[in-house]
Amino acid sequence: MKFKTILVPIDFSENSLNAFQAAIDKYSDCDCRLILLHVIEPMPSDTAFGTGLDSDQVNTRQHQLRTLGNSHKEGWLEVETRVEFGRPADVILITATHEKVDLVIIGANAKSKGFGLWLGSNAYAMARALPCSVLIVKPERQPEG
Repeated sequence: MKFKTILVPIDFSENSLNAFQAAIDKYSDCDCRLILLHVIEPMPSDTAFGTGLDSDQVNTRQHQLRTLGNSHKEGWLEVETRVEFGRPADVILITATHEKVDLVIIGANAKSKGFGLWLGSNAYAMARALPCSVLIVKPERQPEG
């Protein structure tokens, strides 16, 4: 299967950075478009008073995402970075649909034993709802000791 557009949601956690690394390792030479997406989720009180976010926070995230994307442009047809506002699962789904994404690579969360919770609520929701292929990158195992 040839992918034309790949989306990697980035929240700067270790799990999302593992997903980004998987995108680089597996697909950076596929001559396709890469979209890095950071979603800022408003707090409940933010809806009544705007975003409630300091513009410096937004600028910092935009800068961090651009730096991440610019540092790994080689092999990609295009690397696009976006910072959006909303519920992460919704924004990822809308972006994937609107941009005709072929593959979403998302990092999983391994904190609980239940399948949906183990996978992470956003990763699980994405795997079920997205109209494209989904690669879920499990966290690296820590040595027991």
